Amino acid sequence: MKIFIIALIISLSLINSAFAYKNYEWGKVEFKKGNYAKANELFKNELAENPENLKCRYIYAQSFVGINNLAKAQKEYEKVIEQSPNSELAKLSSIAISKIHGYYSGESQEPPITLGSPIGDNYIQVAAHNGKITRWNISKMPLKIYIEPSEYYTAVVAAMDSWVKISEPKTISYTLTNNYKNANIIVTFVASLDPGKAGLSTTHTIGYFLKPNFIKLKTTNAANSPYSQEKLFNLAQHELGHALGILGHSPKEADIMYFQLSNYIKNLSQRDINTLKLLYRLDPDLSNFANGETPMVNSVKNDVFIGNKDGRLDKKIQKAVDYVKKDPKNALNWTKLGNLYYYSRQYQNAITCYQKALEINSSFDAAISGLAFVYEKTGDFNKAVTQFTKLVKQKPDDLNYAHNFALYLIYYKKSNEALRILNNLIKVNPDAKNDRNIKNLMNYLKNPG
Repeated sequence: MKIFIIALIISLSLINSAFAYKNYEWGKVEFKKGNYAKANELFKNELAENPENLKCRYIYAQSFVGINNLAKAQKEYEKVIEQSPNSELAKLSSIAISKIHGYYSGESQEPPITLGSPIGDNYIQVAAHNGKITRWNISKMPLKIYIEPSEYYTAVVAAMDSWVKISEPKTISYTLTNNYKNANIIVTFVASLDPGKAGLSTTHTIGYFLKPNFIKLKTTNAANSPYSQEKLFNLAQHELGHALGILGHSPKEADIMYFQLSNYIKNLSQRDINTLKLLYRLDPDLSNFANGETPMVNSVKNDVFIGNKDGRLDKKIQKAVDYVKKDPKNALNWTKLGNLYYYSRQYQNAITCYQKALEINSSFDAAISGLAFVYEKTGDFNKAVTQFTKLVKQKPDDLNYAHNFALYLIYYKKSNEALRILNNLIKVNPDAKNDRNIKNLMNYLKNPG
């Protein structure tokens, strides 16, 4: 009988903890919908079971702001600070308390709700790349944008204006600059791109710092006829959406961030608008951070809206694993899984996946490229060079492969070899000498001082 009672107590405690977990998770769902009163009750139940749940305590305070009970919100913020005075949540709570004081003193017209009001239908899950939120620093606005002189100049300006117009006040702004060296976003026009592409936006990062974004816009269609101003406007809208931080593609054709350029002219959809607004409410993992500023660890806002960062990536890995199981003889599936393992720093798993892809198709350049980068990351110079060499032999006219290989060689002080790679590129692809990145590397190698 005694054993039965103990077992019953254990089972009841497990049931209670499960309900507590559901209270917290369901509370986040209701909060995201803007049902602050319902979320408040769920968070209260969670804290009754688990008073040490700091994240729940913080969102509980936020829910009081949502129902306009600022006095109780302040008390909960104070408890967060008491529980963990040196945490990021304590810092956020201090900021929230100061905003509440500002509201009471008349300095602020609106009561603060840090996570924002309901956003509506969006595709933020695919906007984040490999589980990371990438966007420009609001405190360092305006962005500086360089647009190459062209008959399409005004179409690009109008495209940028369309994004700024729908963004929330005091988030996104920009100025035009004639000096591309100082620009955050650099827009150029090209006669050709890889087959099937009408535009290309390249996001550069170093560590968690966001560097200038390069946009290339093709000016002619597949029949080599010039794009209309309206078509170029839509194309620029799409690529500028990437440059602003919507790195993925929407699955719905009505959205400007759909993966394919439509046959008809369209405006930014409500989902496009909602996604950009939400993106600039979330805490960035990658940004042009100010000096001394770093990404927020365990962002509550991001957890509420898109889930834990590692969890986001884990879900993508699991989905990719399922694709591989369904079609194990598909080199692309193995490569995509390898890429996800690479981004989650599971390098040996990444190597295995890339090698599996190459067993299926020994010349699959995406898998060779993946191997090159994973060997680079793990410090295996000789193996990385072997893979980079395969790439430039397979595609001797490809600017990106030659550029990446040359950069890698320069890093290891192999300047002569890097110069040889670039000279070979220009020999088979004379237009490469006009590419800004290639020119910069060539100038550096010829004038290292």
